[in-house]
Order: sequence, then structure tokens, then C-alpha cells
Amino acid sequence: MDLNRILLGLEVFLETCKNAGITKHNLFVNRRLFNRSSIELEFDNGITDLIGSPRLVFTSPPYPGVHVLYNKWQIASRKETYLPYYISGMNDSRPEAYYTMGGRSKSGVVKYFDLISKSFISVSKVIHPKAIIAQLVGFSDTRDQLPQYLKAMENAGYNEIFPFGASGNRLWRDVPNRKWYTNGHDRWDSSKEVLLFHTLF
Repeated sequence: MDLNRILLGLEVFLETCKNAGITKHNLFVNRRLFNRSSIELEFDNGITDLIGSPRLVFTSPPYPGVHVLYNKWQIASRKETYLPYYISGMNDSRPEAYYTMGGRSKSGVVKYFDLISKSFISVSKVIHPKAIIAQLVGFSDTRDQLPQYLKAMENAGYNEIFPFGASGNRLWRDVPNRKWYTNGHDRWDSSKEVLLFHTLF
């Protein structure tokens, strides 16, 4: 997604909030930023007063078996650089698996689904009982990993819903010009993302 599309999306978001009676000022003064894992989020002192209130969680977690450069910049779709850390005077001491919740190996993918369950168990203890969880996810092997993802969410206490159509009718989108590194052999997998919706049981 290029910068212009991001900015356009923000403008649409602000206009929608304005139409709902929420001003830009209200958004800024009421936001809370947390730089932490979602696991055990319910124990964070900065969120205890919100427990039971959030009615929407929109997220795009790392994708299982897919290597995305969260901690690096990539120049001309080839050269990888830690330039952001040089600029900020910091060192990146984390391995790839830290950013992707497990890495691309078989054991890494198993760890990924375990962490997804643990993360959303914690989220379930913070949100409103009727909250909606919206997740934009991609897979290196959709046929195998989508059922595993849905099972991980079920293990965390969630039920998949289909607000825009019949059961099983999910929203997919193409991701043009994105270079993903996966262990999958199907190009279709690495060029698609799906929007999933869940609620608590």
C-alpha cells in the first residue's frame, strides 16, 4: 500500500468519525498507545479501566510462514538495511522469528498458532462480550494454514462470523507488487489476503 492510499484511508476514517459525532480532537486525546505484546494485555495497568469496553479490534498480525521485513528497510526490492536503527542510534537485537511470531520453519509455524491463541485469549479478557474482531491475514499455504488459524481462534474462545454474506463467504483481496518470502510453492498464496471476522462464543 503506497503512502497516498494510506493518507486517503485516514481521511475517510476521520470523515466517518466526524459523521458519527467524534471529532479529530476526541480521537487524539482518547487514544492510548502500547508498545508491548498482546499476551497478558489484561494485566497492563494502562488498560484496566477499559476492560469490557472495546467493541472492535482491527488488526493484521504477522502471517504464518511469511517473511515480512518488519525491522528493516528494503531498497529497490533487493538490498536489506538496518538504516532505521542507525538513524535512531539503536541496535536491533531481535531475530526474524521475534517479528513474525515464529519464523518460516515448521516449528516456527507451530509456535505461531500457539502465540495467536495466547494473544487472543488475552484480548478476550479486555473486550466487550459482543465485540467484533477483524483480522487481515495472509498465508504461505492457505489450504493448510487457514484452517489452523481458524482453529487457533476457536481455541481462544472465538467463533467466525460472516457479516457480508453467507457462511464461508470471506473477503479476499489481491496484494499487487508485494514481494513476500515464503516456504510455499503457490504464488496465489503469497499474493492474497483475507479479512476474517470473529466474535466471542
